[in-house]
Amino acid sequence: MVGTAVSSAQLAVLNPATHALVDRVPDMSLEAIGQAIGRAHAAFAGWRSTPADHRAEILKEAARLMRARQDELARTVTLESGKPLAEARGEVGVAAHFLEWNAE
Repeated sequence: MVGTAVSSAQLAVLNPATHALVDRVPDMSLEAIGQAIGRAHAAFAGWRSTPADHRAEILKEAARLMRARQDELARTVTLESGKPLAEARGEVGVAAHFLEWNAE
C-alpha cells in the first residue's frame, strides 16, 4: 500500500491448519482505511486518462508476473487460507486469465 503507516499495530496472519504465524499485516483504523480508499480513488483519475493500449500492456505484464510467480503465490494462498495447493495454483491462473481478458 502506498503511504505511511499511522500505527505500528499489527495483526497476525495464521495458517488455519497449524496456527503457525504466516505473516503480520498492519492493523488499520477506520480512518486509515478511509484514507487508503481516498488515495485509490484519486489515483483512478490518472488510470482513466491512460490510453487503453497502455492500460492493456500494464494488465498483460501483471498477468505475466503472476504466472511467473504462480507457485509462490499459490503457496501463500495455501498458507493463509488452508486451500489445497493445486486449487490455489488454479486460482492464481484464473486471476491471471482475468487480467489478460480485461486487457483485450
